[in-house]
Amino acid sequence: MKKCVVSFLIILIVLTTHGFSFDFSGQLHFDTYAGDPTFGFSFDASGNVLDNLKLNAKLDYFTANSYEAQCLVVGKLWFLKLGAGIAYSIDNSAENIIVPGLGFTAHMDLPFNMALAADAILSLAPANLYEAYSFRVGGAFMFSTANADSTLKYSLKQSAEKKGKTHSATFSIEAFEKGVPFTISLAFGTDFLTDTEDEDLLFEFHIEGGFSIITKKAGIYSLKGKVTPITYRTNPTPFCVSLGVAFAL
Repeated sequence: MKKCVVSFLIILIVLTTHGFSFDFSGQLHFDTYAGDPTFGFSFDASGNVLDNLKLNAKLDYFTANSYEAQCLVVGKLWFLKLGAGIAYSIDNSAENIIVPGLGFTAHMDLPFNMALAADAILSLAPANLYEAYSFRVGGAFMFSTANADSTLKYSLKQSAEKKGKTHSATFSIEAFEKGVPFTISLAFGTDFLTDTEDEDLLFEFHIEGGFSIITKKAGIYSLKGKVTPITYRTNPTPFCVSLGVAFAL
């Protein structure tokens, strides 16, 4: 966690002291992971150092026990963006809490307001850099209309210290109206586990909703909620709320 914060501060100092534009978004999370109230936070910070080169630092929150941190260099060439850098898997329930690795990202614009995106993290055991500790790969298909942005995501995650693979799929839509300073979002998703030692069904279905308020000078503020009406997991997350802010410098 400390390394992630240090990386973020270095990027912030470099970008602000050299006069580059800087985008930041952050969220405070509250959920009932495993039946206990827990808090977490996440952020995404990026800025251009050259016309087609960007630095990006982010911390993704999954549950109180699980985070992912990345510091990537992203380059743009016509309709394609490619990025790579260092990454950290943070798991408070594993023996090796913070494990270093590599992060990758790609984004391709398509005709008719569509796009494809992919990202991956490969974390390596400190004792043996050739022994894969864990990995996560994901892909997304995005398309936009005059009044909505929609995204279909899928990801696969596996840890060497835990038996099984976690599959996640989500469809989300954000609706807006030109000239109206707020947006409304809705999402449906599912998580399920395979290759586990437990013979019981490990499945979860969740619904997400929220809204964002857009201001001209003070940034964007959002409130989102998540409920899980169907869950068959050992450590479920039946309820989650997040408060967010985004602004540009």
